[in-house]
Amino acid sequence: MKWTEKFTINTHDADSSGVLRTGALLKYMQETANLQCRNTGPSNEELRDRGLGFIVSRMALSVYKKINPYDEITVTSWPCGGRGYTFNRCYDVRINGELAAEASSAWALINIETHRPCRVTDMTEGYLSGEHAPPVEIDAPLRIKLPEENSVSLVGEYTVSYRDIDVNRHMNNTVYADMLCGFLPMEGKKVVSLCINYQNEAPLGEVLKVYTSVSDDGTCYLRTQREDGKINVEAEILLENI
Repeated sequence: MKWTEKFTINTHDADSSGVLRTGALLKYMQETANLQCRNTGPSNEELRDRGLGFIVSRMALSVYKKINPYDEITVTSWPCGGRGYTFNRCYDVRINGELAAEASSAWALINIETHRPCRVTDMTEGYLSGEHAPPVEIDAPLRIKLPEENSVSLVGEYTVSYRDIDVNRHMNNTVYADMLCGFLPMEGKKVVSLCINYQNEAPLGEVLKVYTSVSDDGTCYLRTQREDGKINVEAEILLENI
C-alpha cells in the first residue's frame, strides 16, 4: 500500500550552498508517511489514545540528485513488511519522474507508559493490513560499525531544546541529521548517504556529548552520548563536494 504526496521545496529548507538540508528532506518523507497513517489509519493520534506509539530504530538514506528551492518533488512512502516487533517503511523522492532520493527505515511499536515493545504483526488495520510493497535497494549502509582505526573524538555538546522536540517531548528523529551535520565540515559539501541508528531517546533539556571521526574518503562517523552514559545515536554520513 503506497502513499504519494507532492511538495514544493521551501527556500528556508536550503543550506548556505542552496541545497536542501538532509533534515528537511527527511521531514518531507516523514510527513508523507504521517499523511498515510492519518488517512488510512491508525493515525499517530489514534495510537497514542491506545497508549501506543512508533519509535524509529534505524534510518538509511541515499541522495542521488541535488534538490533545490522551488523544486517540485513527489514523495512516496509505503510499509514493506515486518516481523515480530519490527515495522519497516520505505520512501522515494522524485523530480519530474527522476529518482532523487530514497530511504529505508525500521520502527518499533511500544507501550508509551511501560516502553515495552508490542508485536506489530498483531495489528491488521489500514496501512498495517499486510498490503506491503517490496523494500528499496539503497546505497546507504543499513548497519554501522565504527572502525577501530578511526576512533571517535569528542568535538562538542548539544542541548536538546524546544525547537528539537515533538509531542513525545524528546528530539524528533528528523532533527538528528542536521544536528549531526552541524559538527561536520559541511562548507562546500553535500550529504550523499546517511545511516542513523537510534538507541536511546534524547528528552528536552538533555545535554548530549558529540563524538566524530572523518575518514579520508569523506565518510563521517558520529556518536552522541547522554548524560547517563547511554549512547543516544550512532551515525555514518558520506559527504561529497557540491
